[in-house]
Amino acid sequence: MSRWLAYESRMWLSLYRWIRRQGPSGYTYIKPLNAVLWAFIIVSAVETVALHLILPWKIVRIIVDVLSVYGLVWMFGILAGYKVNPHTIDGDGIRLRQGFFVEEFVPWDALSTARVGKRYHSENKMRLVDGQTVSLVVSGQTNVELHTADGGLIRFYADEPDAFAAALERELPLRPPSGS
Repeated sequence: MSRWLAYESRMWLSLYRWIRRQGPSGYTYIKPLNAVLWAFIIVSAVETVALHLILPWKIVRIIVDVLSVYGLVWMFGILAGYKVNPHTIDGDGIRLRQGFFVEEFVPWDALSTARVGKRYHSENKMRLVDGQTVSLVVSGQTNVELHTADGGLIRFYADEPDAFAAALERELPLRPPSGS
């Protein structure tokens, strides 16, 4: 129940920020999802109208309308979550996100290198953990790798992986090495 309430509040906050065009600037990761999310939104909107016209019972039609509109709001909220929660780089480290569902913070002193490296993942999860490797997967793929100072690996997806990795490589030499 608490997870659902957290998602619900983050969804509404994402919608608010998207409508107000607020949110941090950063590196997006929505390209592989954008068409799919819009397709679901359009099909659901058509389905809502069709069901409203087809269902003969007023009370059932009202219930289905309310549930359908709520589902549409959620789909727009998920889309908004991906758009207003980009990956960010700041003075403390890197914040990697998956909409409003997953957020990982990696401090500078935990990183050693960054590089572009495309991989496809067969598991259907947003966050995969395998030993010392954490993967934040978008549409079954990652394309940036962060090597950590302790030998771990963090993989994630960015729409512009070369630009993101280059920005990280520019920042890394400016940071003190781990343990100093």
